[in-house]
Amino acid sequence: MDTNYKKTFKFETKSLKKISESKQLKDLKFSTAEETFKINENEVLIKTHSCPINPLDILKLNNVVKMNGLVLGSECSGEIIESQDKSLIGKKVSTGLMMGAYQSYHVVDKSMLLIHEEENVDLTSVSSMFINPLTRIGLVSLVDVNKKQSVINLASNSALGKMIARTCIQKNIEVINVVRTEKKKIELEKEEKGLKYVLAMDETHFFSKLSNLAKELNALICFDPIGGEFTGHILKILPYGSRLYVYGSLSEKPIADVDGADLRNNDKGILGFALSQWWQRKLTKEEQREHLLYISKNKNLFVTTIKKVFDIEQYTEAFEEYMKDMSAGKILLRFNK
Repeated sequence: MDTNYKKTFKFETKSLKKISESKQLKDLKFSTAEETFKINENEVLIKTHSCPINPLDILKLNNVVKMNGLVLGSECSGEIIESQDKSLIGKKVSTGLMMGAYQSYHVVDKSMLLIHEEENVDLTSVSSMFINPLTRIGLVSLVDVNKKQSVINLASNSALGKMIARTCIQKNIEVINVVRTEKKKIELEKEEKGLKYVLAMDETHFFSKLSNLAKELNALICFDPIGGEFTGHILKILPYGSRLYVYGSLSEKPIADVDGADLRNNDKGILGFALSQWWQRKLTKEEQREHLLYISKNKNLFVTTIKKVFDIEQYTEAFEEYMKDMSAGKILLRFNK
């Protein structure tokens, strides 16, 4: 099946240009072209509604994550407009784990669709219903509840950090939530009810408080999206037998200050978690379907605050707004109204 659609937006890489006082971003430009899309019986064509800006996009823009060419965006919401299965046409969906979500149209495998059956689903609110929810499921699956392990949840005021905190409460897993400042601590406790332990990195004796609490609660799992020297500092205070899972690089710096003797003598470990690898290598097709169905039926667990929506032509303003405070809520790029 071939379909032509005009005005297909795609990002191109141009020269560096400073569009924020604190960050260097690529000077992004759009290309506009007529494209022909071919879909087979296992694929659908989606008309993109909106895409969130995610931390990974900033890492790519700042050349922390190096790629051949600039490929931005990893998830979106939209509507199925072409399919050999005519019953799917018109369905509202979320999808992700693609390279380059910032496009007007996408050819997507049916197995990667999170279909929203509600008649009045808001495509804006479900544009971030793929990457963070699946990452949350993958990370929390690492916690061995039978051994009564507790969790240290770094950057817990992020959209994903909040999801992890909610899930731990639901599963009766003790969770120590860590945020950057006292202000963020107050905001998190106000927004997420039922959190027993929240520590701010700027409070007095932060590391000693975290160390004591981790030992008291047997917090042997730490989820770290930060990296840099902070990872090394956290690793030093974790209890014997701990595992620290790195799933992000918000510091934009390599992991540093790791004490090899401490790792050996106290049976500690640093491991990586990449959603794409977990999805492709660790899960069966049936498990993938079950996870997507679970998200679809439990949207309340994966609610994400939408801070502001920008039309795609306003992408420069959108990135600037996002980088003011990446934990204040999602910034969306809207392709089709």
